[in-house]
Amino acid sequence: MNTTELSKAVAEETDLTQAQAKKALQVVSQKITEALETHDRVQLHGLGVFKTKQRSSRKLNSLMGGGTKPAHIAPVFTPSKKLKDAVNG
Repeated sequence: MNTTELSKAVAEETDLTQAQAKKALQVVSQKITEALETHDRVQLHGLGVFKTKQRSSRKLNSLMGGGTKPAHIAPVFTPSKKLKDAVNG
């Protein structure tokens, strides 16, 4: 499902137009991104948690040309139990 399909589905379930639903999805995405930029957690009940995690540097294997990957901060999503159960039937 892409953004257009998702915004259409949201519009059908709410009193929003498809354009309003698309804008709402863009704002949610923007706010999650802004929170992660400041290393805040975003917890959406029933969906999961968006957060950042410090990754240490590591040595790359020779198949990747060797060298090292520097330490960095990565965005991480942890699904909720409800979401895991829905996916696994």
